[in-house]
Amino acid sequence: MCFTSTKNIDPKPSKEVQDLQDELSLSNNEWTQAFKDLNEKVVKAEENSKKLEENNKKLEESHSADIKYIVSLLVNEMIEKVNGENVDGEKNNAKQKYKSDSFDQHGSKKTRFE
Repeated sequence: MCFTSTKNIDPKPSKEVQDLQDELSLSNNEWTQAFKDLNEKVVKAEENSKKLEENNKKLEESHSADIKYIVSLLVNEMIEKVNGENVDGEKNNAKQKYKSDSFDQHGSKKTRFE
């Protein structure tokens, strides 16, 4: 026989049957509460997970913007160096500077001991 209820069919159940039914009812209540508690934890964990994903996305966007800014600064600096411009915007002849630093008056390569 399978009973789905904890109600007594017998109007006067024995003490042992009554105790078992009470224990079953208590266990059902405990399991129901435990299920509700775990379900709440799962919902909170899902909410936290969504918040973490949103924060990670914002952080990635922020890092991406920072990296783009740094790269643009580096590219601009390299362009200035290639064009021979210094910070003041004055032109330097990089080729002449290289020649004067690397070769002596007669065209021989200078040796450096620095």
